[in-house]
Amino acid sequence: MLGSANREIRAFLPRVTMFVVDEVHQLTQGYRGRHLSYLVQRLEQRSQRRLQKIALSATLSGPRTICDSLELQPDAVWLSQAVQRPIQPHLVHLKREPEELVAFINDLAQRFGARKLLLFANSRSHCDQLFA
Repeated sequence: MLGSANREIRAFLPRVTMFVVDEVHQLTQGYRGRHLSYLVQRLEQRSQRRLQKIALSATLSGPRTICDSLELQPDAVWLSQAVQRPIQPHLVHLKREPEELVAFINDLAQRFGARKLLLFANSRSHCDQLFA
């Protein structure tokens, strides 16, 4: 949008006063976080003012990382609420992961009535593959 030739978009962008990022914990490291930071800087230059930034995450434990990566003001306000939920851990090793993974995840969802599953992987690239 920032590089758009569309007149309506170019007229809209200077009027932006805030932006909201959900699941911001996924953007704290690596190229995605740097890209977001760069886009925010360009948007602030376009609007000629600092934007109100709202970052949402249900799993973020240390907000300092977000503060640094989004260049938030030192007086940024953090709202958090501790939640305690019972967790049923299950350790499973898949021998033929490419063939078994999708069926395994579907089985877990049906067996436990889960809408959300927490999966761990050995690397960031593997997490990206699972997320896709």
